[in-house]
Amino acid sequence: MTQTVKKSTPVQMAAYILGAVFLLIAILGFIPGITTNYGSMEFAGHESGAKLLGLFQVSVLHNLVHGAFGIIGLALARTVTGARAFLVGGGLIYLLLWLYGLFIDHGSGANFIPVNHADNWLHLGLGVGMVLLGLLLPPRRQPAPAGRHTAQSQNRPDR
Repeated sequence: MTQTVKKSTPVQMAAYILGAVFLLIAILGFIPGITTNYGSMEFAGHESGAKLLGLFQVSVLHNLVHGAFGIIGLALARTVTGARAFLVGGGLIYLLLWLYGLFIDHGSGANFIPVNHADNWLHLGLGVGMVLLGLLLPPRRQPAPAGRHTAQSQNRPDR
């Protein structure tokens, strides 16, 4: 993976980083202490009392979705097109999830994921951030500025 990451473009690096973060969040969601009220975690639904970092309502389903999202992000980050699709598409999914969280009754069965107000704000930030990264990051590595030497060129004999 080291060689793949070294050759990655900025948009790919963003997708790799976000994919890894989503995987980490999925794992942390299953660790008691990091997830408060761990014993009240449900498979799905608004009844789950577990909160990641004591703030974000989670369930087993919620954690599994984060894990799947992370795996998808890491897989798609292998190409520029895939990385851009993950960032923009994933960002749009999070924006839809934000809207969903705004309009549902958090105490109803419609809150099957589950989400709370902290999740809603996080989903808004993730959605906007991912879309912007996907659209604005360059698809290619930037060349070294003229006049600057890389470590490899400094180690070469002049003649």
